[in-house]
Parts: sequence; C-alpha cells; structure tokens
Amino acid sequence: MSAELPLVTSSEDTGDYFRCDLHAKRLEYLCDTHGYHVCADCAVFDHRDCIIVSTKTTSKHKKLSCNISPVLILAAHRIGDVNPKLGRLLQSRDAVSLTLDNYYQKLRDAIDAAESEQYSQLDFLFNIEETRLLAWKDECQQLMDKAKTRLESVRKGETTSIDKITKEIGLIKTHLEDNLRGNDTNVSFTFVGDTDFDKDVETFSLLPGKIVVKHEPLVTRAQPESNDEKEWTGINPQSPAILSESDSENFVDIPLDGATSNSINKGDAVNIKLQEETQDDVAERRSSSYDETAQENKILECVDPSSLSLSTRGRSMSVMNAGYSLTLKSSINARMPSDNSPSWLTGATFLVNNSIALADRKNKKIKLFSSALHCISEVVIPSYPFDIAQTGDFNLVVTVPRNKRALFFHSEDLKTCPMFIDTEQTCLGVSCSKEVIAIVCETSWTKSITIKLYDNSGSLTRKVSKIDDNRELAFTSDYISICPVSGNIAFRNGVNLFYTTSEGDLLWKSIIPNQLLSNSIRGISILNGGVLVVFDVSVFYVTSDGRQWKTVMSFSKQSSPSAVCVSRSKSSVLITHADPFRNRSENNVVDVFTLSQRFE
Repeated sequence: MSAELPLVTSSEDTGDYFRCDLHAKRLEYLCDTHGYHVCADCAVFDHRDCIIVSTKTTSKHKKLSCNISPVLILAAHRIGDVNPKLGRLLQSRDAVSLTLDNYYQKLRDAIDAAESEQYSQLDFLFNIEETRLLAWKDECQQLMDKAKTRLESVRKGETTSIDKITKEIGLIKTHLEDNLRGNDTNVSFTFVGDTDFDKDVETFSLLPGKIVVKHEPLVTRAQPESNDEKEWTGINPQSPAILSESDSENFVDIPLDGATSNSINKGDAVNIKLQEETQDDVAERRSSSYDETAQENKILECVDPSSLSLSTRGRSMSVMNAGYSLTLKSSINARMPSDNSPSWLTGATFLVNNSIALADRKNKKIKLFSSALHCISEVVIPSYPFDIAQTGDFNLVVTVPRNKRALFFHSEDLKTCPMFIDTEQTCLGVSCSKEVIAIVCETSWTKSITIKLYDNSGSLTRKVSKIDDNRELAFTSDYISICPVSGNIAFRNGVNLFYTTSEGDLLWKSIIPNQLLSNSIRGISILNGGVLVVFDVSVFYVTSDGRQWKTVMSFSKQSSPSAVCVSRSKSSVLITHADPFRNRSENNVVDVFTLSQRFE
C-alpha cells in the first residue's frame, strides 16, 4: 500500500511532481474512499474495493463544463426570445382575423339587406302596377255593365228615348277608348345593372385587401461583462428581452368598435361642439370606393344613428327672445350606407308614438326612425318624394310631385298600402288632421296653387283656390300645416301668412316682414294657434293673432333649415337641414329640440 500523500487539487500538478513511492508511477487516480491520490498499480492491487476516480478525466470534464455553460445560457435566451415573438405573432393574427370577421359579417349583412331591398322594391313596383291595372279593369267592367243595362232596357222596350240612350252609349264608348289609350302598353319588369352575372361575378373580388407579412430587424443586444471577451458572444442572463421602437410600432392595437369619443358642452344657448373627426367623416372618405360596388346593388344597411357622431361645423345656433325656446336634445345622421349621396330631407313628421318619418328627396327614399332615434326601416320609391305626414288612420302619406300622386305606407314598417291619390297636378306640401288630408297642388302654367282636401279614404272633399276677397292663391308656398285637432290650415300666399278654417274661411292673416319677402317658406307647423315658420336661416313664431313675429332660432348659412314639425304632445320640435345646391354632409342632419314656453 502506498504511503499517504497530501491531497492535490490539480491533476496536472499531481502528474508532474508526484509519483508513487512503492511503484514509482504517476499519481493519476484519486481514492474517493480514503481521500488521497494513488497510482494505477495501487488502485488495482491495494484499492480494488474503493471508489477510484481518474483525476485527468475530472479535469477535462470541468474544462468542458466551462465551455458548455455559455452555450446553454445562450440557447436558453434564444428560446426565451421566441416566446414573446410567438405571442405577438398570435396577437397580430387574432387582430387581423377579427378585422376579417367584422368585414365579412358586414358584407354578409349588406348582401342580405341588398337582397331584401331589391325584392321589396320589386314588390313595391308590382303592387303599384297591379293596383293600377285592377283599377283600370274595374272601371272598364263598370262601363261594360252600364252599357249592358242600357242594352237590356232597349231590348225590353222600357225606354222610348233612343237619342238619350245613344248619347249615353257614345259617352261610354268614349270613356272606354280613353281608358284603353291610357293602358295600351304591356307592363313587365326587367333588371338593369352594370354587372354581367354570367361572366363578371366569378372573377369579381370581394377581398378587403392583402395580408402582408412583415419582418423587422431586431435591435442589437447589450453585451454582458465577462473576463473572457473572446469566447463570450451570448446574451446577458440578467438582461430581459425587449422590443425596439420600430418593433413596437409594428404591433398597433386595433380598435374593435371603431367608436370615437365625443365631448358635449351644454350652455344656456344651444351651442354644440363635437369632435372634429367623426365616423360620418370617415364614412364619407370610404364611400367613394364602397359605392362603386354598392351603388347599383342598392346595398341597404340599417345603422344605429345614435352610435354615429355628427359634425356641427358651421352650425351656429342661437336662441333669441321669443314666446318659445328650443333646446337641442339630440341629432340624427339620416344618411344610410345605401344612400348614393348626402340626404335632402324636404319632408319630416312626428308620428303618434314619437317615431320620426323622413322624406329624402335626393335618394328617393322614405326613412323611419324610432323614438330612440334608431333607424327601423327605409324604402325606395320610383320618384323623388317631397313631403310626408301621418293620416288619421295612422298611415303615412307621401307626395310625389313628378308622378302627381300621393302614396300611402304603413307607419310600422313602411310597407306599401294599395291606396293612392292622383292629385292631377304637381303635389308638394301635405299635412293631416284626424279626418282631413290637405295637399298643396301647383298649376305651373298659371303660377297658382290649389289646396285640395281629401278624407282618409282618398276621396276629394273640397278645393281651396281663392281666399281673402276671392283672390286666387299665388304660387308662393310649398308647405302647408293643418291643426290635428281643429283642422285649421296655415300657409303662405303672396306677402301674407294665412290661417284659415278647413272650409277656407279666413281667421287671420299676417304680413310677412319686408326682409323675408325674398325668401320662400321652407317649413311650417301650427303651434297653439300660432305658427312656426322657417325662412332662410331662421325659425320664427307667429303669435295666435298674427300680429307679432318672434325669432326663435337662427342657423348658419352652411346649415340652413328646411322642414319643421311639432310633436303631438307639443314637447318636441324636429328641424331638417337642406342645401339644394350642394351635396353637403350637413344635409344629413336632423335636429330634435325640446320645446318649452317662455314667459316674458
């Protein structure tokens, strides 16, 4: 057994300077049991039952471990870098996926709405033509029955006035010929569009855009402190992985709702300032490309208007000293995604349930909004409407000047009623009481107007064409207002504002102020025996005796008012805006005001 030697920590020192006294060999091994170094022979013969460790191998292991450790640390940090990158990649994929889901959901909704509107339009036109043909058929049948009756009376010898019968038969023949001349064409439907469905639809792209993969270089990482600068090229274990500014800019939070925040400052005067950049402005910018594919398809989408903010730039409104005051309660953006241009709301009315119906002349539509100012329905009509009102039967009556006809719709869903009124003249303003429908009719060649009064069934009851010492009504009024309770009528004629009974008897008249004579009345509505009238950019209240004109509100030139209507409860007033010479976004605005009486 070899002599005990001091424990050596370096295997190289052990091999170079120490040898076994017994065998004269290098001490290359360590007896882990006894705790000292031995040579190979000692390990084999004397320490065969002990735990022997090669000191040379242990030294190599330690050296190898020192070289492996930085590699492991570098690999760990490389793996750690992948996790946040993968997280950001998943986040961007989810954001783009959500954007695509929203786009295609809107596209599906728009397609469904367009399909529904197209079929509704077809049904609407069919109902009109069917009603016309059936009415023509009934008229011919009545004339034929009348002729048969006369023929039977002649055969039976019940009459001796042959000349009278001959004259009646001649009149019947004339009526039939006139009737046939008015219906001497076949009526059919056809679809006209710019899209060739057999060829273009297969190649037409509905993709919203192209998905782009972006690879941005990472920022150079900081080097750690190390004694061995040549061997260390890894990442400082104490330094967390961070994104550069350029990386951070590439991962932008995508808003899911698209809403913009608005701030409203309320004062004594009606002065509303909303955020300059609104969804309506964004929609205006996007509409140019969107309308190219949606215009001919008449895509209809009922949007919640209360979720849209309105820009009131240029709409300076001030309340003046008057018997009534108006406080802005809310505003509606009446333009729908399917509209081809900004609205021109020439007609507006409150319904008995405080819903609002609008006549959009520019887009040839009737639009219905709930009392909560949500769009319920809209319908396209063949020609442009002018004015709208609710009848005593709770239907909506709409004047269509070009067709010289007043159409009727159900006030719940705007479905077409079979009844209509042929006014025989260009029809403009319309207003209704419980039992009367009053329509302003224009005679273009005489420059005069006739107020025609109908009952709820559409039958003409009387005409008012002369008033005030039997003078004819000059063509200076488009609008008319009739009191729902008394049936009294207010309208403009020449330099006067007239207030008459439903029979045309004059109650009072008021001379229009000189500074307003050059302007036409844009809207008129009866209020407690007085009249609210809209001239140019101002709203006036004419007292119940017609003696005083009081300014209620003034608007700016960019937002001139048009139609005006007082609710049945006399608690609210709505005013539309119209600039017929420009397609302005202000034309889409419908303001709803709270009406309150002021005691001076």
